[in-house]
Amino acid sequence: MFTHTRIKIDLDIRPENAASNAEIACEDNGAGFSPTADLEKLTDPFVTSRSRGGGLGLYLAKKIATAHGGSLSLQGIEKGVRVIIALPTGRIRT
Repeated sequence: MFTHTRIKIDLDIRPENAASNAEIACEDNGAGFSPTADLEKLTDPFVTSRSRGGGLGLYLAKKIATAHGGSLSLQGIEKGVRVIIALPTGRIRT
């Protein structure tokens, strides 16, 4: 059985304030996180709830974001998951 998954990506950049962040928000309408999931631990290396995979995807994404002075956060939403990556606008060249 095929289930349709919707993925939404929003980008919010406010360059008028050099200390502000550009936020990239990605969300889907999938099964979401388990109610007992520790969202902070999901970005640790080798943590996964899947039967296949190494548990490195969110870890590496967070490591890249923090290496650029930003952050990565996870949110459970009503239907699905939201991942927010914030990066300082001072590092964005236009």
